Amino acid sequence: MRPPTRALPRRWDLGVFFAGLTDPRIEADLAEAGALGLALREQCRGRIADLTPAEARAAIESFQRQLGLLLGVMDFAELLTFQDTEDEAPRALLAHARAVAARAQADTAFVVLELQAASPERFAALVAAPELAPFRHYLQRLRRLAAHALDEQAERIVTLKDVSGAQAWRRLYNVLTAGLVVRVGPRELGEAEANALLVDADRGARREASEALGMAFVPHAEAIAAAFGALADDHARTLKLRGHTSPLGPQLLEDDLPAEAVEGLLAAVEARHELVRRYCRFKARALGLADFASYDVFAPFDARDERVTFPEARQIVLDAFEAFSPAYASVAAGFFDGPYLDEAPRRAKSPGAFCFWCRPGIHPFVLLNYTDRPHDVLVLAHELGHGTHYALLDRTQQLLDVRLGLINEAPSTFAEMLTFDRMLRAAEAPAARRALLATVIESAISTVFLMARAARFEQAVFARRQEGILGPQDLAELWNGLRGELYGDAVALPTWDRWGWLRYGLGINQPFYSPLYPFGMLLAFAFLQRYREEGPAFAPRYLAMLEAGVSMPVAELVAMVGLDVRDPACWRQALDFLAGLVDELEAI
Repeated sequence: MRPPTRALPRRWDLGVFFAGLTDPRIEADLAEAGALGLALREQCRGRIADLTPAEARAAIESFQRQLGLLLGVMDFAELLTFQDTEDEAPRALLAHARAVAARAQADTAFVVLELQAASPERFAALVAAPELAPFRHYLQRLRRLAAHALDEQAERIVTLKDVSGAQAWRRLYNVLTAGLVVRVGPRELGEAEANALLVDADRGARREASEALGMAFVPHAEAIAAAFGALADDHARTLKLRGHTSPLGPQLLEDDLPAEAVEGLLAAVEARHELVRRYCRFKARALGLADFASYDVFAPFDARDERVTFPEARQIVLDAFEAFSPAYASVAAGFFDGPYLDEAPRRAKSPGAFCFWCRPGIHPFVLLNYTDRPHDVLVLAHELGHGTHYALLDRTQQLLDVRLGLINEAPSTFAEMLTFDRMLRAAEAPAARRALLATVIESAISTVFLMARAARFEQAVFARRQEGILGPQDLAELWNGLRGELYGDAVALPTWDRWGWLRYGLGINQPFYSPLYPFGMLLAFAFLQRYREEGPAFAPRYLAMLEAGVSMPVAELVAMVGLDVRDPACWRQALDFLAGLVDELEAI
């Protein structure tokens, strides 16, 4: 691969959206989106199903353009908030854009509803029309969702009330937690900087950071508990209105996967909790700790200060991708050729790491908090795995048709595992192999086991909220109890761990998304097993699956590489793969 061409630290350039917060195109785009909605309503309301295929395509394209204009402003504002969580201006723009979007989309709600209400004969004719071929899957998906649609007036009310309802509670949480100062000893740190101390070789530093992070959010416990409760109520009412029987119903309907399949996944994970306890007991012995605690789970095995610079990480990841498929590596390399990476941690920057997919025609953006740790190499690979997935599906998907769904976390984790596999084969020293194996096992603890616990937390909050109010102490006991079931007597939970739910923003911002993480990682383990068995023949089928995007239900997508996500054996075999890594670690 090419050598690095730019110096650290990289930052995003969001000029592909707008020149800045004062760019007059922002209001112009919002105004155009509103005008498109009014024009579409005036010209087509009441006759969508009777349009000729060419007219229907023009209407759908206008509907799609409106969505693209609104997303352009909202994505720009949201990306700015990730870069600086303390800056009020992007948050204000995001709230303004969402309010405009709610009004504009209320005007065009009839498009979806009239397509869903078309007679079977008329709908079949539209789906079969060559003019509508680019939107065929979108139309088929709408039909699948039709049973849960409301009438037009009700849909308008739901869209508008969400601005001051569910969206307002989410804004409250994000305002309360944005730019939160974490006081670790004499230092005032951002959340991302404090998180970095959780993997410090110094146990005292880990403990101090763990406690500081645990307690930093407690002053907002009442408000955050109220947000969790209000959103649970809102979700319950939405389910009832739309006729869903499971809290996961809307998510799984989009993927055409029964709730039993996800329940089978969570049950398979819970049946293997002993893997986590076994690893923690091994680590406690290796570290010589009789009082092994939660802040020790992700501690390094030794005090070696091994560093991997960002240019080195770039080379490692792209070499691993190249060995799998040159075409795959070429797509990933594009992230380094443009302003699509924000690398280093800094005060007020959003913590963690993610890849932000915008819309077809706009390159995805990756946020990292790279600290030169070996683990950060795998994080880079993970986010580039998302990025290559989004870039590939961008070639085939319409904006209206793109929904990431259950498959989302699998390609990212597979990219991470490709990198891990290559690094493990290259590692000769026992300490290096142990560190790599520990990195993947600990990633599985976070991604599979702890996120499965988070899924159970959301399910329990939803169920218990129907019985009454849940205060901060109730939520703390529930959170701590679920984590205790995972760790058993292998890990001590300090008192501040019970407040970990306060930092669980996923449950606020993307309710019931957490099962996607264990689904994705275990599916990635299954992909890796197939790749090891089949060799190079696996790569073309895998890339075809990525390019297919969401053009078919997730079970059909995964079947393209020979796996069945409806079969519990798929998850058991993936967990067996993880058990093999623990075996290998213990044998070193």
